[in-house]
Amino acid sequence: MKKINWKVRFANKVFWFTFVPALFALLAKVLELFGVHFEYGTLEAQICDIIEGIFVVLGILGIVNDPTTAGVSDSDLAMTYEEPKA
Repeated sequence: MKKINWKVRFANKVFWFTFVPALFALLAKVLELFGVHFEYGTLEAQICDIIEGIFVVLGILGIVNDPTTAGVSDSDLAMTYEEPKA
């Protein structure tokens, strides 16, 4: 069983910067499932689509982020790997 160091992950600002928008995007989709729709004009809908796209990109960055290092880069050790560590 793989272990996650949640203490380190929760202390990482990048984790929160990607987790919160992803959570809001998920919440919006779940609300749509239950019939809650937000009515927007054309411009507002386009702006919301752009913001949702940004949230997706931030989520992707959070997935590839190594939360044990500062910022969004990998550790020096991780940079030496030729394949994922088993």
